[in-house]
Amino acid sequence: MRCPKCSEELKEGYLYLNVDLGSLDWSTIEPTFWRKPPRKESVEILRFNPIHWSGKENWLRRAYRCEKCGLITFEEKYTLPDEEKAEKK
Repeated sequence: MRCPKCSEELKEGYLYLNVDLGSLDWSTIEPTFWRKPPRKESVEILRFNPIHWSGKENWLRRAYRCEKCGLITFEEKYTLPDEEKAEKK
C-alpha cells in the first residue's frame, strides 16, 4: 500500500493504547493483553494521562505508517485474535 501523501510504501503494524506508560504507540509487532512490544520496537505517537483512559487498555487497531512523512492510517474496527477464537466457540 502506498502513502496517499508522499507515495512511499506504508509499513503495516498496529496502533494501540499503552495505558501502562500513558502513550499511544505504533508497532509492527502485535501487542497482546499480556505483553506489549518492546519499546525499541515501537514508536510513541502521543503521551496522555492514563487516568483518563482507564477501561481502554485493549484498544488496538491494524494501522499503516509512512516512515517518510509520518502519516498513519488505521482501520476503524479490528478484532483481536483472542476475541476471534472466542467468537468461533
